[in-house]
Amino acid sequence: MEHVTDQEQENKHLRERIEQLEAELQHVREREERGRVLLQLTSDYAYMYLLLPDGSYQSLWTTEAFTSITGFTPEEFDRRGWENLQHPDDRWMHAPRMEAMRQGRQDTREWRVITRSGEIRWLQDTCYPIVNQHPCDDDTVIRVYGIVRDITQRKQAELQRNQIEQRLSTTFESIADAVVIYDHEGRLIQYNDAAGLLLGFNERPEYPMQSLQERFQTMRVTNAHGRPLAVDELPPSRILRGETLRGITVEDLWITTLTGRQIVISVSGAPIYDAQDGLMGAVLVCRDVTARRNQQWRTSKALETLLSMAEVLVRLPVAGDGSARTTRRENAEELLRLTCDLLGCQMASIVDIDPEKGLIRPIAGVGMPEDLRQKFWERVPSLSLSDYIPAPDMARLQRGEPVLFSLLDTPSGTVPTFGVEQVLGAPIRLRDHLVGFLSINYGTADHHYAQQDEFSLITAIGKLASLAFERERLIDQRSAAQAAEVASDQARQQMDAFLGMTNHELRNPLATMKASLQLIRRQLKLFNNDTVSVPEVAARIQELVERAERQVSVETRLVNDLLDVSRILEHKLELKVQFCNLVDLVSRVVADQLSLAHTRTIDIHLPQEDMVPVVVDIDRVGQVLTNYLTNAIKYSEDDRPIEVSLSVEGEQARVSVKDQGPGLTPEEQRRIWERFYQTPDRQLYSGSGGLGLGLYISQSIIQQHSGRVGIESDPGKGSTFWFTLPLVRD
Repeated sequence: MEHVTDQEQENKHLRERIEQLEAELQHVREREERGRVLLQLTSDYAYMYLLLPDGSYQSLWTTEAFTSITGFTPEEFDRRGWENLQHPDDRWMHAPRMEAMRQGRQDTREWRVITRSGEIRWLQDTCYPIVNQHPCDDDTVIRVYGIVRDITQRKQAELQRNQIEQRLSTTFESIADAVVIYDHEGRLIQYNDAAGLLLGFNERPEYPMQSLQERFQTMRVTNAHGRPLAVDELPPSRILRGETLRGITVEDLWITTLTGRQIVISVSGAPIYDAQDGLMGAVLVCRDVTARRNQQWRTSKALETLLSMAEVLVRLPVAGDGSARTTRRENAEELLRLTCDLLGCQMASIVDIDPEKGLIRPIAGVGMPEDLRQKFWERVPSLSLSDYIPAPDMARLQRGEPVLFSLLDTPSGTVPTFGVEQVLGAPIRLRDHLVGFLSINYGTADHHYAQQDEFSLITAIGKLASLAFERERLIDQRSAAQAAEVASDQARQQMDAFLGMTNHELRNPLATMKASLQLIRRQLKLFNNDTVSVPEVAARIQELVERAERQVSVETRLVNDLLDVSRILEHKLELKVQFCNLVDLVSRVVADQLSLAHTRTIDIHLPQEDMVPVVVDIDRVGQVLTNYLTNAIKYSEDDRPIEVSLSVEGEQARVSVKDQGPGLTPEEQRRIWERFYQTPDRQLYSGSGGLGLGLYISQSIIQQHSGRVGIESDPGKGSTFWFTLPLVRD
């Protein structure tokens, strides 16, 4: 009985425990149901599953919203498994989720699922693991609650926002101008790469953190007049006061960047407001206009320089006052100095071109060292432009285009380069003909020629020089016309004087011959007188005949001079050239003169060479030397010696006659070669004065032999007349 009672008591306790557990289970179920309802209300969908010891899981329940989101029922989801629902790129997150559950940690993930329709949706999934609710539960079984929100719209908005931000960022960084953004207190909060490079922010990382005043104490800012700006005048300060800088309010500022560069920037900008019109900050756009400002400066300087050049080129020579007179070279040198100042080049030169021979003749050069300058003036006249400039560039010059060429590889290969490697040049043209050349160089091989600027400027300068050449030609034409008029008047005066002089010079020998003939007639009558000695009469007659012959020679010489002048003026003076040893010719002429003036001393100086070969008209060259000697004898005293010299100088033979007469003034030396010119008030020691044609004829004869004539004289110290003839080499 007692055993039964104990059994009943145990059964009673067991029933009570079962009832208690059932009550607790009901309570748990009610709680879970309330939780499920609450989760369903606070999320898009919720779920609960058991994580089993073998790593698998068992779904307990899932809210109905799961199907509306994924298109799958919970049963279909259980059969497919989570891995097949999850996006492939997000499946790696499944393992760390399970690990968090085993460790009892809450875990939140954002991942993508692929719905039945193939749509990709974003979910925010948060799990809450619950372990060991009751001691009888298996320790390794974990109950997991999960709440899920559909965040697809948020993710799409984030993606769109990120794309917009990326586009804005790319646009911001790709803007070529410097863009700087400030907050409402003037702190620098953002700038693009262009700003970092232009203003030097990248070199000073601490600079953006400084205050506005500190920043602009570091970076000096001035206006167009060079006045430093105060802090409240700076563009950021003005914009933060609500001012907008655009249009006419945009100004250029001169700043020293953080890297020390001097630049000019054009600053525009505007304030930034929030939705409630509260000032948030300012945005500045800074454009580097240094090149534009430099171009404006160069353009202004170019205009001023070109105007100065025009003023130089229109100057007319002033006669009389030597201090005011300008010469062609002086004007050209000033033009070149202005060119060097404008273009910043080291050297510049102008040459003109001989229209007949094509040789270049230097007009002016500046910037050259003295030794190069001397070589320039000495060697250039024997060269042509084509010796320096290749044929294609010569064609461009003929078309009026500038050229840039190297002197390291010239067409002739052996011309002097005067220490220059590269030359920029412009043509000087008149009526489409190349008449000159303007050239510049920078004295360094690494100068980069800015073709648009330098080519345009040097072309303009070349055209100005062309105007100067044309002006000079017109002045020459005017001068020539004036000179022709003066020459015509002088010619009439000279003709009148010549006719009077010719009348006198031709009549004097005739009068002498007539008197001699009359005396001869009288002497012949004496032969009928037996008291007169025949030999004495014959001797007197012989003397009178010789006097008449001399006058005939004088008359013949005068007539021959007139004929020679006529031939020269009509370009009909013919030369009968032949090979000749000038030593023999000079010796013969000197001997002839000694036979006629046996009282005079003529010293002859010959070269060591026995042969000085020339091809000349022997009679005409002898005529020139005879004229030189005759003048020396006429105008020097009998006891003064005369020196005749023959020398070889390079490719030329030089013949000179030196006397110890009264000498000539510079003005007389200049005019001595003129036709009909006779030195005034000059004493004759023998012979007659002549017609003033001898030296004129001599000059024409020598020039026709491609030689030169000249005189060296000082008043009171005698004169040396000379001429040169080209030698003939085998």
